Amino acid sequence: MTSTKEADVETDTILELLEIFIHSILFARELYPAAIFRPRRAYNIPVQVSIFKPLNDYLEKTLRAARELKRQRKLHKVELLVYKEESAGHLESYVMELEDREFRLESDEHMIQLEEQIRRSL
Repeated sequence: MTSTKEADVETDTILELLEIFIHSILFARELYPAAIFRPRRAYNIPVQVSIFKPLNDYLEKTLRAARELKRQRKLHKVELLVYKEESAGHLESYVMELEDREFRLESDEHMIQLEEQIRRSL
């Protein structure tokens, strides 16, 4: 059983990864102009992150709600749907499924494994 502090670290790490994936999708699919993104490094991986305040505020609010659901063990997946104004339905769907299991980054080896998994998935 994980302690509250360990659970918070797990939750924060997972939500940070979700944020990285969302920014990566928005950039790669050119859903926003490239000019609103800046290169950053996360987990030793180059990523593009939005600097557009309205978008960032929306993502922050959404991820804050997701963080609370994750802490309550009620968050099982996050889905990013891409809509086009002229279309009746969504054009693309990106689903990030979350499993409830022990997650610890207690050693450098575990962090290296996590970085490799992130690198492969981006």
